[in-house]
Amino acid sequence: RAVELGGGDWRTHLALTEFYGTNGRIAEARKVAGVGAALFPASYALQLASARAMIMTGEHAGARAILDTLAILPFEGARYGREAYRFVYVMSALDALKRGNPGEAHMLLAKAREWPERLGAGKPYDTDDRVEDLIDAVACDRSGDVRGAQEYRRKIIAYSQEHAGMDRVQHVIGIVTMRKEGKDEAARALLRSWPPPAPQNAVQAWARFFLDGKGKEARALEATAPPEMDRWSGDAEYRLVRSTLDALGIP
Repeated sequence: RAVELGGGDWRTHLALTEFYGTNGRIAEARKVAGVGAALFPASYALQLASARAMIMTGEHAGARAILDTLAILPFEGARYGREAYRFVYVMSALDALKRGNPGEAHMLLAKAREWPERLGAGKPYDTDDRVEDLIDAVACDRSGDVRGAQEYRRKIIAYSQEHAGMDRVQHVIGIVTMRKEGKDEAARALLRSWPPPAPQNAVQAWARFFLDGKGKEARALEATAPPEMDRWSGDAEYRLVRSTLDALGIP
């Protein structure tokens, strides 16, 4: 009904897409965003919303096609474009691994590490690429590149230790890697260094449950659907780490 009344304005399509997305109605968000993007090709907001909805429905190639050419004006919040770009290339790399193509996974991960200026967010001095490093390590494992896998895991551990004491959900990747390498004491030290969860910090609480082997508690927390864990608008780092661990079968 909203589109019928205000279908001539791109903002109507965007508002309805956001409504469906934040309420878990991803298929409907995908439909509305797709129609809006076709009607208003000059609206980067609708193009981005369409790409994000495609990612949620597993249409990674279609989302990449949009994000590979999308230009977003720099503004506060422009990080969403680069977050979607990174996410879709990481998911595409995981898709390649599932197909048994580690070489393609490496190429897609190289794209995931990029910070295209046209997406409106500048590359920071310190980037946390532990998700990409983990998947690159697994790709090396599957292609028989033992030295390559060791180097990627060494990078993960070094970065984790250099940033101990900071509140970063990618520490989950660091601790998982340390444990795999038999560095249990280093893993415990990193976990101890992590600041205690602030009130209402559901993502950090989930990470601690996960790392303590409390899978039941972690799933129960996710089931309460805190805003930080929302698939559409929640914490981007959490979604990236969670999706990667799931795809790699890391409990």
